Amino acid sequence: MKIAEAIGAAFGTFSRIPVPKSTWTDFGSTHALAAFPLVGLAEGFLITAWGYVANLLGVPATIVAAVLVALPVVVTGGIHLDGLCDTSDALASWAPRERKLEIMHDPRAGAFG
Repeated sequence: MKIAEAIGAAFGTFSRIPVPKSTWTDFGSTHALAAFPLVGLAEGFLITAWGYVANLLGVPATIVAAVLVALPVVVTGGIHLDGLCDTSDALASWAPRERKLEIMHDPRAGAFG
């Protein structure tokens, strides 16, 4: 069941999909990296399922698009948005390249700002 520990650690870390609580072991924490693609697979499945069901029900395209944009945020808990915010801050600064890199590395920006 060590593989299940790694998969549980991956889903517990990078998704809001409920998984059974398990003890955090060295094996689970070190091998969770190999299970990260399964989180993406689950997210992709949910997005595809929404698109298919919405198409069958004739949901308007704007609503389909809005849900398709929001669904990854809901599934992952928005964990990927921190990097997006840091990058947006740097690109919108109109500063020289060196300053933009400093902005991206600044821990006070984004989720910690």
